[in-house]
Amino acid sequence: MSLSLRRVLLVGALVLLSGGVAFAVIHSFSASEPASPAQATASAPAAAGSGRGAKRAPATATAAAPAGEGEETMRSDADNEQILRLVGEARRLADTGEFEQARATLDRADKLLPGQPEIAAARREIDRQSTPQAQLALQLDRARLAIERDDMAGARKALAEAERLDPNAPQIAPLKKSLDAAASHDDRREQRIAELLAEMRSAIARKDLAAADRAFNEAARLDLLDPGLDKARVELSQAHRSEAD
Repeated sequence: MSLSLRRVLLVGALVLLSGGVAFAVIHSFSASEPASPAQATASAPAAAGSGRGAKRAPATATAAAPAGEGEETMRSDADNEQILRLVGEARRLADTGEFEQARATLDRADKLLPGQPEIAAARREIDRQSTPQAQLALQLDRARLAIERDDMAGARKALAEAERLDPNAPQIAPLKKSLDAAASHDDRREQRIAELLAEMRSAIARKDLAAADRAFNEAARLDLLDPGLDKARVELSQAHRSEAD
């Protein structure tokens, strides 16, 4: 082989050798560089799906869940509204002393939605209210309030119930005294109203309507709801019309 041919072959071999080294270096650098987020995301499904026996969840499972949750919430809201209504009804029954009916109403609420804290709290309160001590305190409070409002009939009824619960309760005697004093005051007031209405009629008879008006107005200030005022008002109005004619 000639010298020129050997040189050509040697140069060609060096070129091929250098190209192979460069390719190896570039390939090694590319393999060590971290993959971008987009590439990782794109490659993940392929990797997950490439496993033998891998199963993919149905695409509609997540979308179907909200509809069921919404229906359950609507039912729960309706049940809660009914429970609050039943608990309120039970409390009203207990306030009037109808404890058995109140407990039956709470039982209905418990069957509708068991274990609710509102039902348990109402049951404890009704149990407390139904004790003789609580009932006595309730009747005594009602008697005081009735006396303050000049409701003599209501006060007598509450005191009678308190005496039935505990005849020896020390609060009963002072309340009876207050009731007697209030009743005496009412008697005096009613007597004074009767006297003023008699003066009004006497003034109408002598045609002194100004005096009749004064007597009627004073009687009305003592007790605007006195039943005798209605008839007196009609008589006074007729007297004024007669004078105008």
